Amino acid sequence: MIRKSVVKEGGNREGRKIMNRDSFCKIYIFSNLDYDNLFNLILKRVNGKKEAISCIRSDWCEACLKKNKEYSEEYYLSNKEDFIYWNYYLDIEASENAGIADFSYIKKIRELIICLRDFCDGVVASCDFEEFL
Repeated sequence: MIRKSVVKEGGNREGRKIMNRDSFCKIYIFSNLDYDNLFNLILKRVNGKKEAISCIRSDWCEACLKKNKEYSEEYYLSNKEDFIYWNYYLDIEASENAGIADFSYIKKIRELIICLRDFCDGVVASCDFEEFL
């Protein structure tokens, strides 16, 4: 399950590293797709299997799609650029035993973001390696 990594004192996570950076990535999504359609789009794109209610496991990643509890349509309509309040977010990180190369992992995240942008109104990644996306 995602976010198994240990949070050390001071808030630092100890998980799989990508280019000496944490592999965890939060992708904020604004979409008119309902939850099930968005979940299935991601499931197919990462070639994964459903785990638990909102999680996906593939050979290269573990991901959980969540409805953002902070989302409000009224706030969104007046602040469309404030992605922290968009209606969904996806927590994703490299699978513990995937053995995927850093470049391949980043490429797969980038491809997922491109796919999401084809179907969603807004997609923003927040991670330690976002400059490579």
